Formats: sequence, structure tokens, C-alpha cells
Amino acid sequence: MKYELLWAPMVGRLNDEVNELIKDGWKLYGSPFSDDQAVYQAMVKE
Repeated sequence: MKYELLWAPMVGRLNDEVNELIKDGWKLYGSPFSDDQAVYQAMVKE
């Protein structure tokens, strides 16, 4: 299994990256989260 933690400074950019990986067979792993500098989303692929 592969694990990837995506991050972007803005939600819109993260959405684009997440959608591209979903097209490639990746799945969301947990909920997105953020801090003062970025938004994050974990993804997995078998």
C-alpha cells in the first residue's frame, strides 16, 4: 500500500491535486485538516 500526504496553501489547489490522484486510483484516507499555513489530505493506493 502506498501512502501520500498532500498539502497546499489553498483549498482550491488541494482539491485539484486530490481529484487528480482519485482519477489515478488513489482513495481518501481520513478527513482533511489544516494549520495556519496549509490544508492537508492523506491518500492511499493499493
